[in-house]
Amino acid sequence: MRKATDPTAGASTKNRPLRVLNPRRPALFPYQRRLQLGWSAASCRSKFILMGPFWFSPPIYVKTKRPGIRHGVSHVEGAAEELMAWDTKGPRWTKAVQSCVDALEGKSSPQEVREAFEAAAKEANVYLSPE
Repeated sequence: MRKATDPTAGASTKNRPLRVLNPRRPALFPYQRRLQLGWSAASCRSKFILMGPFWFSPPIYVKTKRPGIRHGVSHVEGAAEELMAWDTKGPRWTKAVQSCVDALEGKSSPQEVREAFEAAAKEANVYLSPE
């Protein structure tokens, strides 16, 4: 708080400089913190933040717990979420989960995840044909 003896205590906000991010306060994402410290943008951004969901096409439709509702999965993150919600966890489920992890690490393509997810959905009896 400014004291009364400060010459800018009664000054308007028009003349004040713009507020700079506080270097002691963590930023929203780690790469923003590194940018504050002077790192180059190319060296500090994470591939997960830049790339977002890894999409595949066409989507795989699966049954949901609500009757009459089907869910279309069209990206790796959605496939991983669906796999974690299933009760049936066989060998194809394990391969699909590993495929999702590999895709997020950049070791496999989203199309490979799609194929593994489709096989796991058929094994778990939740696969619905596209209509």
